[in-house]
Amino acid sequence: MQFHQICNKLKPLTAIYLCLNLLACQNNSQPKKTKVNPLGDVIGSHIDSTIHPGDDFFNFANGGWIKKNPIPPSENGWGIFNLVADENFSRVRKISEDASSQSAAKGSA
Repeated sequence: MQFHQICNKLKPLTAIYLCLNLLACQNNSQPKKTKVNPLGDVIGSHIDSTIHPGDDFFNFANGGWIKKNPIPPSENGWGIFNLVADENFSRVRKISEDASSQSAAKGSA
């Protein structure tokens, strides 16, 4: 049998195979319609929408954060790093106090 004769016999089978594959790939489920906040929840909470971004972009973008996290009088600057450092210090202190309140064998850590 020649190559062309074999190809001609396989064409209908190939067409059926491709059609079945396309039907199998079909997605009939409807996507869920969810309301999406384009700014995200975290970023959106930091924005001060009372300020026009063209007038003062810094306070527009950071006004919410500045209002919720004022600089303490004892500090000359304040940011997320300070909050993380304070939280870590509190956790380490609690772990140390809990460990010191328990009795341990002499020479143990």
